[in-house]
Amino acid sequence: MPDRPVLPASPHEPPGRPTPQQALSDRRFGLLLAAMALVLGIGRPLLSGATPWWPAAVLAGILAAAALAAPALLAPLNRSAQLAGRNLRAALSVAAMAALFFGLVTPLAAAMRLSGRRPLALRRDASAATYWIPRDPPGPSGDSLRRPF
Repeated sequence: MPDRPVLPASPHEPPGRPTPQQALSDRRFGLLLAAMALVLGIGRPLLSGATPWWPAAVLAGILAAAALAAPALLAPLNRSAQLAGRNLRAALSVAAMAALFFGLVTPLAAAMRLSGRRPLALRRDASAATYWIPRDPPGPSGDSLRRPF
């Protein structure tokens, strides 16, 4: 069996570093496509009470036969699907992080600023003798941290 390409688990990892995530073999890819076509063509319409879409069942049979008899025929389709998946994963991870930041962090920060809450206390206070925050009750004694590192 030829070696399958190893894909990076994240777009931020170095490309030469091996990861446990591997591309599907051409045979498994073809069988997966056949199963998806069969479910979409026959399974879903039968569950909803609609008429089955028989061209999808024929396509599923063709894909299954190609996957079992000559999986190398599906190699270009497999490679292009892997490339599309990799690019989609990179784009969606950036979009998801942007949505979290602008949908959650930014509104919370704006609400905190409008309410006057400043947990970091970054403004300069010329009258303050120190910026240390007093603790009540006081923390551990200095002897407990003789060698912190």
